Amino acid sequence: MQYTFRHYLRHFPLRYYLSGGLFATPDQVGVFFLSSKTCSVLLTRRQRVVAFEEDIGDLPDAPPILSRSDPGTAGVRSFTSKLLARNRLRGKTELLLLPDCTVNDLYFNVHLVPNLRESTVEGILESLAEEPRQVIGAWDEDRPFRWAVLDATLKPITGHLEGKHSQIIILGVPADYCVECELWTERQDAALLAIVPVPVACLAWFLKRVPTQERTAFLLLSLTSSLALAVIQDRRVILFRQYEEDIESVNHELATLAKQLSPDKEPYVCVWSSSPEEDPVYSEVQGFQLTGPVLQQIEGGDIVIQRQRAPNIATRSPVALLSRWLAQEFK
Repeated sequence: MQYTFRHYLRHFPLRYYLSGGLFATPDQVGVFFLSSKTCSVLLTRRQRVVAFEEDIGDLPDAPPILSRSDPGTAGVRSFTSKLLARNRLRGKTELLLLPDCTVNDLYFNVHLVPNLRESTVEGILESLAEEPRQVIGAWDEDRPFRWAVLDATLKPITGHLEGKHSQIIILGVPADYCVECELWTERQDAALLAIVPVPVACLAWFLKRVPTQERTAFLLLSLTSSLALAVIQDRRVILFRQYEEDIESVNHELATLAKQLSPDKEPYVCVWSSSPEEDPVYSEVQGFQLTGPVLQQIEGGDIVIQRQRAPNIATRSPVALLSRWLAQEFK
């Protein structure tokens, strides 16, 4: 079977791109936080933050948002080219897209390897593409999804699972949205590093940056259209749930899980919100607020935006701090 050059570009391993294979790595990385409520972009150049712009969702040729159709902008100058021009930059840019998924637009669950029919990652992905019920049981979604398999520390894995992993994480995002992102990236004349759902990005940051010692940690994420709860033991994700219910219901389940999984110690509960303002969830949950001075301490201070021909400015936005960390991780 003959494949086009485009096919090879889309199916080469991501790590091959990141190591500098095939193309020279651009100096600029743009990280887009995309939700139905607010969208932002953080632009870095050679590890320096040079721009952080909010409320970009309604601008011409802005990136696609889940549950909102992409209008297309034929003949309109691309969003990324205007972003670079505003900041007096040129050249290629790599993009990271962080969609804030609804409960229906994200599958993210922990599975025990002995309970799976397939013993290899490749077999699991093939079965998911053919019929998700073969792998994850109950599934009433008609849309095709794109799938990934991660270990309990959120690292991509391949090959045989038996003897290597006791549990894995299966991640799925609607395929049509991924296609929209790819088409939009092509219009930007840029390279798409990854599409990372916001809960996954927050969890990866938490595992790397927040010390939990030997405690069982409960991370509650206050997102635009849902609440998400993850349980971490030994720096591994052992449970993840996403809710549409009100905070009272989530708080009740959090207390139940804490009694089951951390019966001998006070539960170590952390709360993260994308909002720079005081989130009402903080007052409803007895937990450690990952905001303001706490984020400053974890991340070593505010983000200093080093603008050309203009005074530097600083921000402590949770989204900006998350975006900068991801840009550094992917470089």
